[in-house]
Amino acid sequence: MKRRNLMAGLGSLAAGGAAAMGTGAFSFLQTDRDISITVENDSDAYLGLIEDSPYAAENSNGELTFNFGASGNGGSGLNPNSVTLFDDVAIVRNQGTKEVELSVPDTTSDGFWSTNFVAYVQSNRGGGRQSIWPKDGSTSNFDDLLNDRTNISSLSDLITTGPDSITVSPGNGYYLGFAFATNEQAVSAGGSKSTGITFRAEET
Repeated sequence: MKRRNLMAGLGSLAAGGAAAMGTGAFSFLQTDRDISITVENDSDAYLGLIEDSPYAAENSNGELTFNFGASGNGGSGLNPNSVTLFDDVAIVRNQGTKEVELSVPDTTSDGFWSTNFVAYVQSNRGGGRQSIWPKDGSTSNFDDLLNDRTNISSLSDLITTGPDSITVSPGNGYYLGFAFATNEQAVSAGGSKSTGITFRAEET
């Protein structure tokens, strides 16, 4: 009998407590939660940079690097006094959940890279080329070499000068290509050039 009375008393207390807290308000709360990140290789990251040719490979840190010094099939460099295009070198893919604008910010003030190098994208393998760097379209060395040695008057006949950025929706991507012009003033036979390239993906 005493047990029944005790249970009844607890029931009344619970009901009274619920009524007292009916506003759902509180004065102070502190609670702990876990947070974690995972760092993946470039090929598996949210902005996927994926090798697609012998000229692209992930290094030991999982970062994609580009090397046009050897083909793996006997060739060891570009021809002197020439314009060379490399289609489908790598794939850049939006592996996140939001639409992004992909661009290549200015990476170096070296005259060679601003006038003898173009980065471009293709929406499909072997498709039309759209430049995304350099920003100012300074490609006089390309045009001079093309005009001197081919029936192509300018680089614009090979690569469309587009906006400085392209929109990439989740799950989609572009093939990435590079063009180089070499002459005596830029890189002589037996010489080499190196620099970095920056990729920026910003949510639209």
